[in-house]
Amino acid sequence: MEKLRERMSYLHGMADGLGISNQSKEGRIVIELMHVMEEMVAKLDTMDNRIEEQDEYLEAVDEDLADLEEYVGAIDEDLDDVEDFLFLEDDDDELIIELDDDDDEFTARALSRRQRLHGDLAVGDNIIVVDGTYDEMEGYDDDDLGYFEMECPNCQELVSIDQDVFDDDMIAEVLCPDCHEVILVNDDVQEENEFDYYVTD
Repeated sequence: MEKLRERMSYLHGMADGLGISNQSKEGRIVIELMHVMEEMVAKLDTMDNRIEEQDEYLEAVDEDLADLEEYVGAIDEDLDDVEDFLFLEDDDDELIIELDDDDDEFTARALSRRQRLHGDLAVGDNIIVVDGTYDEMEGYDDDDLGYFEMECPNCQELVSIDQDVFDDDMIAEVLCPDCHEVILVNDDVQEENEFDYYVTD
């Protein structure tokens, strides 16, 4: 636009130097054409300024869209985690309970990977996973119970154990959440036929 304005100034100077005026028919035509060109240059200058403003606006919108895309991507990852948590895969979430016919005691062989990773509450027959979650079936609120820690003699994992687990009249075995070995047994009960396993996670 600067070059167009310079050329218009040059034409005005040339017209003055040649003595072109509106006194003649040719002069009136030339002067009118110069006025039209001046208006065109002014319009083009306005359009150029608006285009620059639109470019700046589009750049700002593009940056906002990039931020929004990143934010939506983070939400999508969080939703995937929630979906993985809520909709468990068959091969990932398998709680195997075995009945030992010799002594009529349940043995928890393994906890699912998701239960180990996320601390899901799992209740199966006489098994309760103590993980800080309220168990409506048994009425335990783990947040209100005291805990003590014990090191697993097999894998040396430090396990938090509910100290009130052994207050009820039942046979209780605490299994290590890592290697699933028995680390603590309470068989000092009045009725040997009533028992539950508490698995800490």
